[in-house]
Amino acid sequence: MVTATPARQVAHLVDTRSEYRLTGEVVVMTYRQYPLGVRRPELHPQTYTVTCGFCGSELLIRVDSIEGTRMARRRWLMLGLLGVLFLGSSIAIFFADPLHRSLSVALVTVVMAVGSLFAVIVGFLTSRLEDGTRLLRSPGREGHHLRYP
Repeated sequence: MVTATPARQVAHLVDTRSEYRLTGEVVVMTYRQYPLGVRRPELHPQTYTVTCGFCGSELLIRVDSIEGTRMARRRWLMLGLLGVLFLGSSIAIFFADPLHRSLSVALVTVVMAVGSLFAVIVGFLTSRLEDGTRLLRSPGREGHHLRYP
């Protein structure tokens, strides 16, 4: 559900350290997060200036309207659905020739299946995470991100 206020917050990178665990070296980043303090526009995307609560840097963010965010989520969902369609067709093509007499057809279907699986994962995941907010390039952007609380 898309709300009138974006869910993501301005995050200022405070500390980066390396830790060694059983699985190897892990980089741990610590952030201080502050609310954006803006509301979604009625119709078109708008650019706002937001101040970081930690360092005072002014950051430019672009916020989509509620309908614009829903449309972006639908586009990502459509990518995931197309990925499912192509994945199913690549599996059908692969198994249509059980002897795999043509190596090129088998290779193309395997590559198509891998690409389709990637589209399924990215499309469905991003359709759930799309928030309609973007941090634009601006001076003082280094060390800042938009993160979920």
